[in-house]
Formats: sequence, C-alpha cells, structure tokens
Amino acid sequence: MLVLALAPAAGAVAYGSSLYNRDFPDPSVIRVKGVWYAYGTSTAYERPNHLFPILRSRDLQHWSYAGDALTKIPSWSDGHWWAPGLLVRQGIIYMYYSAQANGHGDHCLALAVSRNPLGPFRDIGPISCGDEQTAGYIDPAPFIDDDGSGYLFFAVDGPAHTIGEMPLQGDLFHPAGPVRQLFGVSQPWQEGLAAETVEGPSLVEHDGLYYLLYSAGSYSTDYRMGYAVAASPAGPYIDSPINPILEGGPLSAPGGGSVFAGIGGRPWLAFNAWSGPLGYGKGGIRTLRIAPLFWDGTSISVNAPGGSSS
Repeated sequence: MLVLALAPAAGAVAYGSSLYNRDFPDPSVIRVKGVWYAYGTSTAYERPNHLFPILRSRDLQHWSYAGDALTKIPSWSDGHWWAPGLLVRQGIIYMYYSAQANGHGDHCLALAVSRNPLGPFRDIGPISCGDEQTAGYIDPAPFIDDDGSGYLFFAVDGPAHTIGEMPLQGDLFHPAGPVRQLFGVSQPWQEGLAAETVEGPSLVEHDGLYYLLYSAGSYSTDYRMGYAVAASPAGPYIDSPINPILEGGPLSAPGGGSVFAGIGGRPWLAFNAWSGPLGYGKGGIRTLRIAPLFWDGTSISVNAPGGSSS
C-alpha cells in the first residue's frame, strides 16, 4: 500500500501527492533529453479540437501544462479520446490512444507520432477496433522487449472486460498476430467492486519476469491497482496473491497507472487519484500522482521508505 510523506524534505517529491491542480487522468510519462513529459486523457480545459494534454517537469516535483499532443480531431473518431500510452524509439515518439470510431461507436486503438515530445503529433490512424471474438479496445500500453519484439497491451470492452495483448510488426503499427485475452475479472480482490472491469494495463520487466500492472473497479468510487506475473510478455499471467498493491485510504480511488523510468532510471508509477469529492458530478478531479516501485523477490510494492526522495 502507498505510504505518504507527512513532511517531505525541501526539494523532494512527496509520493502520492497531487502534482498538478487540474484534471489529468490516465497519465503516461516519458523522458526526453533530461525532461519528463506526461500525457493524459483529453480534458475540458484544452482548446477546442485539441486532444491529450502534455505536462512537463525537470525534477518530477514541479509540473506545468506545456500543450496538447493533437491539435485537430482525427477524422475517423468522434469522441472518448482516452488514456494515451507513450514510448520512444530511435528518436520517434509513439503515442497510442483509444477513441470512439465514427458510425459504429466501438472503441479503437490508434497511433500518432512525432519527433518532438510537445508535438504536434501526426495521426496515423486506427490499429484495431476488435476481432471475431472481441469488440472495443481502450487503454493502450506499448512495450518493446529486449529482443526488439513489440507488443500492445490494452483493455477489451466486450463481450466481457479482459486485458488483451497484441503483437506488433516492426513498424509498431500493424498487428503481427491475433489478439490474446490474458485474464478478466476473476480474482477475490476484484469481487464486490462498483464496476466489474479490469483496465489500464502497463508492463515492466524485472529480473527476467514480466509484471503486468492494471486497475480494477470503478474509476470514480473504488479504483485500485494490482499486478500479474509471467515468464514472457505473452503470458500466461498469474495474479499476485498480495493484490491490491494500491488502493484507497490516504488516496481516493487511485488507478489508471503506467510505469516509467524515473529518478536514476528506476521504475516509477504514474497514476491518478481524486482531489476533492469523488466524481466529476460532485466537483472532484483526477490529478497526477507518482511513486517508485520496489521489488522484494517477485513481489511489488508501491511504497516510499521515508516518504520522499530528493
């Protein structure tokens, strides 16, 4: 469980503290030339037709709004511009995102690219909206293994909520094989939550094992995060017996997390939690939080010894 600092040292990052005072759900963070950039789900304060706000920081403590990744709405979509997932390869920044397609209304995974982390990004178009067995894909999370193989992890809308995985060709756009459904809502720590869903995957490799972090429950009431472990990106994945590793208490409905390279290149988690009341209808917003990840053998904790770090 997350431990919060009561009195962090000057110049330190207080883990779990709100780092930006405006709505910023589903953050994904990259580092380019010594600067961290965070990308989030599209919000109401962006300029008309601008999508995916970008925050910038040089120390992980102070974040400022720096622009928007897309400066026009992609012609193939009409809403639900959610949860960008970022990676950098050979100087190109790949931004995967999900959106609702014109006409049929299914959620689709898509890609936009740029050589500048501040964009504007050029939309490449949708990757996939479904297959013969599933329909509606959201929350893309790209991953490149040590052998150069590319994968896209995501959440499947239906017929049941599951975490899916799709191998990618070398262009990191075209699928290289069929979608694999890795797991669904099947664990005791997911029972009785306000929403029967698993979503927001993010994969990290550590000591030869692959840890797939994900969220469960309702983003506006009882969101929480856990993880599953596998010997390869394609699975099979075994859910951790210590789940959830991030849940309410000092934080309100934390989730929507993604792993990034933080201080010293070590794995950190960017996620959101509510500031103010739970729910947009009650005046609350989901704000940016970060915390380092720690391993004890094969167990992960989202923890902060001493509560802060310079």
